[in-house]
Amino acid sequence: MNAISKHPVLLHASDIEDICRPLNKLNISYFAHVNIDKDDQFSAVSNHPEFHKRYLQQGYHHADIHLANSVLTAKYIIWDSLICSGESEQMNQDAEALNIRHTFTIIDKNATGDHFYHFSTHIKQPSFNQTYLSNIDLLEMFVSYFHTCMNHSKKLLKAYEFKYSLDKSAAECNINTGGFSLGLGDTRAEFMRELSMPRAGSKTEAKRLQKNNALLIHKDTNQAVALYRQQMKCMILLMEGHTAREIADKINLSCRTVNHYLENLRNKLGCRTSKELISAYYGQIMRSKAL
Repeated sequence: MNAISKHPVLLHASDIEDICRPLNKLNISYFAHVNIDKDDQFSAVSNHPEFHKRYLQQGYHHADIHLANSVLTAKYIIWDSLICSGESEQMNQDAEALNIRHTFTIIDKNATGDHFYHFSTHIKQPSFNQTYLSNIDLLEMFVSYFHTCMNHSKKLLKAYEFKYSLDKSAAECNINTGGFSLGLGDTRAEFMRELSMPRAGSKTEAKRLQKNNALLIHKDTNQAVALYRQQMKCMILLMEGHTAREIADKINLSCRTVNHYLENLRNKLGCRTSKELISAYYGQIMRSKAL
């Protein structure tokens, strides 16, 4: 394990702070990117060297949100909705003592692992969460900007070489749902199936739609793109809200293969993200229904 004192977050704090400066316009004073790679190794970059050092020294990566099963299917997390105990709660107290409050997290799962982008403010008002919700598009733009800047700096990229093993049994934080379902898992899948279900016609109509849905239209060129059977299965499961790992388990493929299929579909259809891919597929269903 690399010595914490040599971590790029500590050695090059001013460079990272410079990258994060645009966030100040939104009163967001803390940012961190956590990556859990395919080997379940933890690495992270943040603009707060003091907290970063304490985080690693205390082993808080074992107790943080990225290991909480109740949030792994979420896209966005408002930390004020979390119930924490033990080391997780101690981590939050240490963060607040350093003016890191009301954290909001964007979660992205792709071929390089699970990515968590944490945004926090020094402001003490819980209503600040509305700032995140009103500016999600800007936060996602910042994530892209952040990676562009990092990729142009060899010294900062070394931060991802500081990897730490994880104890998956240690996380003690869960979402406080107030007893209500978050609309994840089977509930979300049922909702998506309901949207795509034919509203009129016979079984013949349903079969016609299924056949038509094997062809999608490139959103820019209007060229038809054929989906192979396995790609079709991946596409449907993605639309139902399943992650790549869940899709892989359901159809007995490797996660890498599923990610390859989805990336190939995005390229064929001119889509940059999974959201655009789902939109293209759903739009095809709607066009088929209109025929």
